[in-house]
Amino acid sequence: MKNFIYLFLAVTIFSCSSDSDESSNDNDNNNNITSLAGRWNIASLVYLNGESGDLEETCANENYFICNDNSGTMFFHFNEDTNGSIIDCFQSSSDNFSYTNSEASFTQFVFTPESGGQLIAELSDDRNNLTFTDDTATQTFTRE
Repeated sequence: MKNFIYLFLAVTIFSCSSDSDESSNDNDNNNNITSLAGRWNIASLVYLNGESGDLEETCANENYFICNDNSGTMFFHFNEDTNGSIIDCFQSSSDNFSYTNSEASFTQFVFTPESGGQLIAELSDDRNNLTFTDDTATQTFTRE
């Protein structure tokens, strides 16, 4: 009977320990993914040649995206009509995307837009800036 009690305690301890570890890992993964939840507004655009993009001139200063747990929508704004005439800013398009943590780093994310391709973004240490870099420019978004 004494051995049965020890066996029961050992199984219970290992079961609780295992659940606790899995729960902790799930929470860590969820925190990494949900850490992007919310609205992100464009803050800067710098071309690879070092020139800064004029966000206000093209209404890109109104670009933003909203993230949920692992997906979201990007909203693009522009101020030219089909003839190239300057008009008031308007939402020109949107694109849905999914995202996940990169295997390279818990602060790096892989965005996959429905329109195609993939974008890599790096989250700042304070978790308030998200920077995308591609072969033409670096765009930084700030959490609202």
